[in-house]
Amino acid sequence: MILEIGKTVEIKDGFKKREFIVRYSEKPEYPEYLKLEAVQDKCDMLDKFMAGQVVTVHFNLRGRCWINPQGENVYFNTLQVWRLEERTQLIQDPETIDTSQLDELNESDDLPF
Repeated sequence: MILEIGKTVEIKDGFKKREFIVRYSEKPEYPEYLKLEAVQDKCDMLDKFMAGQVVTVHFNLRGRCWINPQGENVYFNTLQVWRLEERTQLIQDPETIDTSQLDELNESDDLPF
């Protein structure tokens, strides 16, 4: 689920990026908060999304090395988005699921075999 969408920022020489935050919950009791970025022409794809939407994010893991003024290597990692799709959420947030409805569905499963 998208939590925040930042504004497009021009870094230098025509390079621009836009960051956004998603909450990822493989295990709902331990959510992960991920900062992703869209760069260049991909920044505009975030215009049709808003906080609260459930999305599928396709991204590449990028890594860079930069030598700082002291001559030390500094490493950076980014999650760079190349596609973002709205998902139709079939089940609400796992913390709000009414499990009695699931039990009723399982009990009424009359199969002919």
